[in-house]
Amino acid sequence: MRMRPNSSINSICNDKGFTMVETIFVVSIVGILASISVPSFINWRRSQVMISATNEISGDLRSVADDARRWGASCSISLNRYVDGGKPISINCTADGSQKSVEVCARQTGCNIALAGKKVKAFRTNARGKNLTSMSSNVLNVSITPRGQLASATDVVYVIKGTPDLGGDPDRRCIVVKRITGEIKEGRYSGRISVPGRGIIPLNRSLNSALCK
Repeated sequence: MRMRPNSSINSICNDKGFTMVETIFVVSIVGILASISVPSFINWRRSQVMISATNEISGDLRSVADDARRWGASCSISLNRYVDGGKPISINCTADGSQKSVEVCARQTGCNIALAGKKVKAFRTNARGKNLTSMSSNVLNVSITPRGQLASATDVVYVIKGTPDLGGDPDRRCIVVKRITGEIKEGRYSGRISVPGRGIIPLNRSLNSALCK
């Protein structure tokens, strides 16, 4: 009896794999998808760093007004020198004789009660310890009254910008503390601003609150 060859075995044996044209086509498609997705992911990561930095600083600023009203404290916000791994601002609140002052400082005069409940976060850094963001302001030092109001003749503007170590600058974030009321708003800054050098106090008198939208 003559046996018929198995068609499935023949098809496997005759399968020669992908042709060169098919391989080039697949590699091209993968390359195109990678060229689209990788930059989008990088830009998304940069934006997340900027958003997180802005939220952290905005939260620190809001806590100053809250502490001032809660404890009847006189507070100050100071812009720090720009150094890698440093803190963008310093907060100092004093309420001599208040319950908070007694709890934290045991009636020590001039004690900074803000340090007890709020640790200002440092700049975000990369693996080499270099800052990923920088911050500038139009005011070096500003005072907050015991009512939580801003004792300033002008709105205080903080602009957060990505450094070259972030790998680019997707946008410039901004925080505005309104004069008198102390109201805080966030947005994107449409004006131009340079990145401060190491050790430079990032004071920029030209910052305009109207450009934070």
